[in-house]
Amino acid sequence: MPTAEAAPPVRKPLAAPAAPARPAPAPTRATAIVGPGTAHRVASGQATPQEVLALQRRGGNAAVVAQIAGAAAPPPPLPEAASALPALDPKVRESVAGGLHADAGAYAVKVEAGVQDSVFTQSKELEQARRWLDQHWAPTVDIKRSNGGGGDTQARKVGFPDWVEAWQDKLAAQKGRGHVRIDDKTNPGWSEDSALAQRVVEAFLRSWHKGLTGRPDIPANVAELYARTGASEAKGGNAQAMLLGDPNLYGWCGPATYNAVVLGLLRHGLRFATGKAALTPAEYLRIASGRLEKQSKGKDKDYRIAVRNIVRKASPSLSDEEVESRVERKIASEALMQEVTVQAAHFITNAFAGGWLGRERQVFGRAAYTDYELKSGDVITQALMNGSPVSGHVLTVVHEKREGGATVEPGDMVSTLYGVSGNAGSIGGGSVRTEKFIREMPPTTLEADLPKMQRLGNDQTAANATRKPVETGVAKALSKGADGKPVKVAAASVQAGADQAQAERSAAIESEIKALIAAFDGSSPPMSFAEFEAAGRLKPTLDNQEQTRKAQAVKALPKLRELIRKIASLRVELKQHRDHKAVPREAEEAGVPTSPEHPRYGEQIASRKTGRFRPNQKGHMWIQSIIRAADFADGGQVARQMAFNALSTEERMKALGLSADNLLPSLLSAAREHWPALRAALDGAAALRNEDFLKQRGLERLPGTLDVVWPGALSVIEGR
Repeated sequence: MPTAEAAPPVRKPLAAPAAPARPAPAPTRATAIVGPGTAHRVASGQATPQEVLALQRRGGNAAVVAQIAGAAAPPPPLPEAASALPALDPKVRESVAGGLHADAGAYAVKVEAGVQDSVFTQSKELEQARRWLDQHWAPTVDIKRSNGGGGDTQARKVGFPDWVEAWQDKLAAQKGRGHVRIDDKTNPGWSEDSALAQRVVEAFLRSWHKGLTGRPDIPANVAELYARTGASEAKGGNAQAMLLGDPNLYGWCGPATYNAVVLGLLRHGLRFATGKAALTPAEYLRIASGRLEKQSKGKDKDYRIAVRNIVRKASPSLSDEEVESRVERKIASEALMQEVTVQAAHFITNAFAGGWLGRERQVFGRAAYTDYELKSGDVITQALMNGSPVSGHVLTVVHEKREGGATVEPGDMVSTLYGVSGNAGSIGGGSVRTEKFIREMPPTTLEADLPKMQRLGNDQTAANATRKPVETGVAKALSKGADGKPVKVAAASVQAGADQAQAERSAAIESEIKALIAAFDGSSPPMSFAEFEAAGRLKPTLDNQEQTRKAQAVKALPKLRELIRKIASLRVELKQHRDHKAVPREAEEAGVPTSPEHPRYGEQIASRKTGRFRPNQKGHMWIQSIIRAADFADGGQVARQMAFNALSTEERMKALGLSADNLLPSLLSAAREHWPALRAALDGAAALRNEDFLKQRGLERLPGTLDVVWPGALSVIEGR
């Protein structure tokens, strides 16, 4: 049994040179915009409405709030070390922040006074940025002030230098971009310094990855996650979390992982072949305009005008050219977000349901438990850990090291596994971070238990989310006495009131559903609603072609389609209200837990070497299912292979170290005699080889790279 790891020593910032007395504080953004006199009047509440409006227009609401808050509670001073530092060279900042040194992160580790540190040895710019941030940015972020709650993992330390571990936490602990810090009880919002720190960490991780795997390339999906290290749930996601799935939703580890695969393909001019063309900004604009015309009943027909009005209102001082640029990038960003969502859904949908995930592209059962050797870039779709959701965690494989002897029984170690995922760790509510795990053989009962745990665990989470606002509303109503004064309310009274409120809401939903079904059947549809539902449960065969055709005709009618959507939505809500009591009963009958807090969660197998529903040791992991993304969906690897396929025959032979002179002597004369014809045939097959290569992987080409098809979209989504 592994021993507990010792807590690392606290790392102090790099020493700063001695400095004279602190200079007078620099003018704030508000002061610089409207002058010190106006800024003082705004702060003291003496400004005219015109002066406040001028400050708001030029500096935004944040400038007004900051100025007013500054009068009552000035922000805490920066540490003395930061004030003594000269500003970072703008050229260094620009080159590092722009990712120009992402592959120049070679480093040397050093240990001094028990602290593991490192120095960038390949790029002086990276080292300058690291030292500056270590004194200027890092001390301003306190991980103790991060959002409450944690992510899905409780892994082991990788063994990074102390500053890398600390910076992963600090990036996750920051508030979202635009957060106004009015006191020292919260961390500052995500800033340009945060983005710079993220690029420095990314450069380190890329170099570390190459050393760990012994390969010069990094899978495209892994690279996407490295670039977003520290993106977290804090304040709705600091910086780029939105592109990896909404971090405010339960279980965003899945979207983070799947979307990284999609982004890795798009960056290399590739996408999953869904049978439909990519959603370009032009096509998205057409669809959005049609939706807008319908919603406005014909009053508004051009979505571009609606976006332009929003941009104008938000930034009235922009020139016409700047407005149009923002409009184009905004539309491109919305199109890209939708394209990524659709692509990710296709990636994880089984082939029998029309998706990409064929049997040869995934691994289950015993092979997933122990036998399959993971590759960098593979996706683990169900990993169970001590303290993680019972439905499992989703992560991307960085590297696996097979260690130890034969894996014979549950609880035996399979390997050491390095992974990167979203909603990980315990800082900022969960973030994108790189971690280390022990892969362990699970009990044989897992295969039968996990489907029930997953379904009931997810249902319980949804039911709890629906129940919480009901309880809050009941508690608020009951806490008001007859005289209007607050009174204490017993927890049992709140629960009873919430039960009654949910029962009443459930009855109301049932009545709404009956009315909608009656409206459906009363509109002379091609088939009744009951027949439509029955057809939806059938597998397409020659015997039910007519029913399938009628069901498709129903979906094609806008009015009926909207009724179907409303009925489905109400049924989901009804289930969530009822599941608050139904799920615990069903879980008891099934004999499985629904969360780590459930009484059965710690149940042991007979040998007590591991648990029945989770590993005993923190940082240990059971693996139930895997997607072979490294072999089939690594955008970088596919692009490199296609580039090789497209080379001329001589170029391919040279790349492989072959030539006519080192072929077998017995083949030499024949090769020379037939070489011209053979070369022409091979060269002519290059295009066909690439098309077949893509088809085997369920991929197709984009009309350009991500930045060409959706220009400026990433900068909008990531807040740049």
